[in-house]
Amino acid sequence: MISALVSGYYSEDYIETRIINLNKQGCEIVLVCQAGSAEHEIGTQYGLSPILTHDIPTLYAAWNKAIKAATGDYLVVANTDDLFYTGALELMRDELERTGAGICYSDYDEIDGKTITRKVDRWKSDDAIFRSCFVGPMPMWRASIHKVHGYFDEWFTIAGDWEFWARCVRGGERMCYMPQSAGMYLKRETSLEHRNKEQHIIERKRIKMMYGH
Repeated sequence: MISALVSGYYSEDYIETRIINLNKQGCEIVLVCQAGSAEHEIGTQYGLSPILTHDIPTLYAAWNKAIKAATGDYLVVANTDDLFYTGALELMRDELERTGAGICYSDYDEIDGKTITRKVDRWKSDDAIFRSCFVGPMPMWRASIHKVHGYFDEWFTIAGDWEFWARCVRGGERMCYMPQSAGMYLKRETSLEHRNKEQHIIERKRIKMMYGH
């Protein structure tokens, strides 16, 4: 089974469309959201049993809660303002099985206003992850790697996924690439990645120091 990790904070405008999209994928939806929020109500309306928090945690704290509750052998990031294409999750799972890798990343289509751009960021060497985060917004990985490499570092607020991929590769995990586009990524200035650029720079520098680049 594939489990989709959904951090449902600040996402009232997107959460319903995302749940409908994930239901079409046939995956387990693990939604983490604030008790009493609109996201909580919408998730319940669609038959989910959200993991509830009283405060608003960091993205990585929310993902860690979802990971620990997930029952799937494979985990995938499911940001609320992104959408998967039909069959994309099965393709990534099959690529993990075919290659024996622990982490799979793919192309994706970025929507910026009315413009759609295919984003391709394939690297020949996994070691490149120590210099740049090329994994993209829709990775899939084996749930079992958390038993070996731990969870996302909750000190980070923006770049914790990059740190985790680097930690896994340093620990011996291999990555694989799926050339098909997994889905659509909405580029917006209010997203977590773009609204605090100074913090993003701080975290990127920390990761490069941690991994010798």
